[in-house]
Amino acid sequence: MTRLFEVTRAGLVEQHRTTRAGFHLPRESVSWFVIRRDGTTWDIRGEGLPFDDAMLAWIATPEQRPTFRMKGKFGLVDLALYNAASNERPEYVRMVIGRNLLITIGSAESAVLESIPEEVREITSPVKPVVEDILYNVVNAMIAAHAEDAANVRQFVNDLALRVDSDISSVEVREILGAKTRLDRLSYVLEEQSITLGFSPHIRWRGRSDRVRIEFANLRTSLRSLEASMANTRSRLDTIHHQYLLVLQEASNKRLNVLTIVQAIFVPLTFLAGIFGMNFSYMPGLEWRFGYFAALGVMVLITAFSLRYFARHGWFE
Repeated sequence: MTRLFEVTRAGLVEQHRTTRAGFHLPRESVSWFVIRRDGTTWDIRGEGLPFDDAMLAWIATPEQRPTFRMKGKFGLVDLALYNAASNERPEYVRMVIGRNLLITIGSAESAVLESIPEEVREITSPVKPVVEDILYNVVNAMIAAHAEDAANVRQFVNDLALRVDSDISSVEVREILGAKTRLDRLSYVLEEQSITLGFSPHIRWRGRSDRVRIEFANLRTSLRSLEASMANTRSRLDTIHHQYLLVLQEASNKRLNVLTIVQAIFVPLTFLAGIFGMNFSYMPGLEWRFGYFAALGVMVLITAFSLRYFARHGWFE
């Protein structure tokens, strides 16, 4: 599905395709195509773009990695996009940048791509808008979406820390591992974005390169701050995981301690039972009237002495 927006000083105005002429492309404003592709195909030849087949083939070549390249007066940028609902590799949003033309191509399932036009719909400018203004706002909206994802992960980690401190039994290790996976994927996407945003110095359109460089330098600064925040969150999650393992290890040690005490008590009792269970014809005390009760008394004394010894040496602490 393709949408075309005309960007003027007043904001965004959506254009509609006509049966014969396709989209109307105003010359005095910025044209912004938003293409939501189906599945993994990049075939956009039927989307009404103002390019020949060779240019469309260049645009539609899949990369699935951070990319920046130039062809004539056009630049092509692939930016990584985090999708919390997917466990696969990060999605990539492709942007083709011309003097007065911007094309954004992404997956049809991308909620972020769907929301971007709404995020930048209200932008206004006292001067004639240029494509870099739209590009800046699109990238800024993507980073803002990732900042929200990062805030959700941080909140989950905070809640997890409280549960580990208050009720460790309610925490499962898969929750911690799942949070680590989310953090790793989000951090990877942020790193990919940071690499790709280095394309801004390569845009040399007359009279605009300095402003673009400054604006995108600010975006990269924000992105680095977000990466640092994710690194701190990962460090805290590692601490929580270590604490969780220590608590589990302590509980396991207590169980082993109880088993050790039980075993230590029953070893001498088993020894006595083994001796009197021997099948010899003559054994001292077998015919004694009080032999059975004497053996039980010795066993009780051994048990009481063992419990007292373990208690005095802190085995029950």
